[in-house]
Amino acid sequence: SCWLQPHEVQNISFKQAVRVLNPDLDTEESLDLPTDKCCLCMCWQMVFNPPAFMKEHKENVTKLTKIDYCEVDVVHFQALATLYARFYHSKKVARLGKHWENIGFQGHNPATDLRSVGMWGILQLLFFAEYCYNQAQIIVDYSQNKHHGFPFAVVGLNFSLIGINLMNAGAFDKLAIELNSLVKVLNMWYCGAWKHFIDTWKDEGATMADSGFIMMEVEKYLSANIVETVRAGSKLHEFYIGDNGEERTEKSFLGSVVLS
Repeated sequence: SCWLQPHEVQNISFKQAVRVLNPDLDTEESLDLPTDKCCLCMCWQMVFNPPAFMKEHKENVTKLTKIDYCEVDVVHFQALATLYARFYHSKKVARLGKHWENIGFQGHNPATDLRSVGMWGILQLLFFAEYCYNQAQIIVDYSQNKHHGFPFAVVGLNFSLIGINLMNAGAFDKLAIELNSLVKVLNMWYCGAWKHFIDTWKDEGATMADSGFIMMEVEKYLSANIVETVRAGSKLHEFYIGDNGEERTEKSFLGSVVLS
């Protein structure tokens, strides 16, 4: 089958992939941080006059969760292949094969793991690999540990699902309105989720036998500590290594703002 033959990887960025999959989702929302809004004013706005971008972002992120991975869609494969190539520096990747287990899919066909969050799950993995490369590479390497390994991709997809559930419950609303971007809050929370997970997994000396308990405890923390998780993700986002191997530094998207 041609799907078992390696194909040339044409790297695609998170923003490029989003632009193709759902051009209505603005990932470039400016972050003009307010300094003069009291808590009561924020609560009033959240309930009675939420900014237009909140509804739009929620709808457009939800659309991405409903886009199933398609084997014959070029952009879908590019996103997945880029994810693999980023960690294993491969120039060619086959559509099907055991190699997908190296980044934590459960079988030879990654599509079977994507049903709960669709392409949004791949996009968030791609975001993490692109903007938090150092930490992501460390986690992928550790996930292959003989005794303490775990399925990297599957864990990431679980974080995406938890994030979507929290978004639908309104857990990100206050912070997203303060920072003028729901998408970036979602992605920073996702990166922070990885930081908390790997710290917990290592501290507990966890194995796959402990995975159910660990994920339950991690989810409790992530749900109850939104701001702290976003702040942790923001710090990871400040420094990373680009595709060309050069170190790149970006200003934290939270800056020096004190979040309540």
